Amino acid sequence: MKLLICCNSLRQIPLTIELLNRQSEKIHDKFLLGDKQIQILATGFASFQVAYFITDVLAKETYHLVLAVSEAASYREDIPSGSIVNIVRDYPAQQGFFLQDTFRDIYDLGMWSVQDYPHQMGGLVNRTNAYFNIFSPYKKAFGITTGISDAAQVWYRIRKSKYNPHVETINGIYFSFPCLMKKLNFYHLAYVSTMAPLSQEAKDCSLSNLDAELLEIIQKL
Repeated sequence: MKLLICCNSLRQIPLTIELLNRQSEKIHDKFLLGDKQIQILATGFASFQVAYFITDVLAKETYHLVLAVSEAASYREDIPSGSIVNIVRDYPAQQGFFLQDTFRDIYDLGMWSVQDYPHQMGGLVNRTNAYFNIFSPYKKAFGITTGISDAAQVWYRIRKSKYNPHVETINGIYFSFPCLMKKLNFYHLAYVSTMAPLSQEAKDCSLSNLDAELLEIIQKL
């Protein structure tokens, strides 16, 4: 099986990198672990970096499974800090215009429609059910993609009211959209590091719980 693991920085998953360096054979940028060929893609944090590097690698090779790990901020008390969620729907909540105390996104402005590919089930929904037994324990969540500088309280109140999301990430849509376009099996697992709104600074640190979970997932696949 060919597995692509995407993260913002290799420093987020030190346990996984250590395991692969210790137990696998590396050929170029691939780790060979048993019957698995694993590639780690560090995308950077900025949205343009994430979009470019993921699109570039998916254009060159086909994978049985693409897995992204990232941080998220929670909007719900039943998804506390330390939780790991499976983001099955994402929304580009950072694209649009403020008008007084409201926000009009690209759907409101008629720049995009839920009828356009790759929308399905009324949105950008991930219907992947491959390896269901491995990923079913993770709570499914609706995420919105915001930006690092979007932590202002007024913007937080607007997006909470407008979208009623479970979690937000700084660049989740830039991962999921290319995967949806290419009809790939993929999962986006996000470690909830804080409650919304997001910090104004991206946190380049270990995702701790998610790093340990990633080790188990690799072994089970």
